[in-house]
Amino acid sequence: MQDKEIRINEMNLRIPGIQQDEAEEIGQNALQAVSSALPETFKKEYLEKLDIKVTIPTGTAGSGMSKFIAEAILKQL
Repeated sequence: MQDKEIRINEMNLRIPGIQQDEAEEIGQNALQAVSSALPETFKKEYLEKLDIKVTIPTGTAGSGMSKFIAEAILKQL
């Protein structure tokens, strides 16, 4: 089995009303969700930049935000 490695050198989240520590947690959870969703046949590759805009419904909790972000990243891979 191939180890799946995801590395994001820089992630900027702009979420109104969210503190930095909560944004960091949302980003980490999104990264874990992306890694878990990748197929075993995923090949390592380097992407210069992904520019993703995600619309998240008002009132969505942090875990829901992570899911929306992860889905947007996966669509770009």
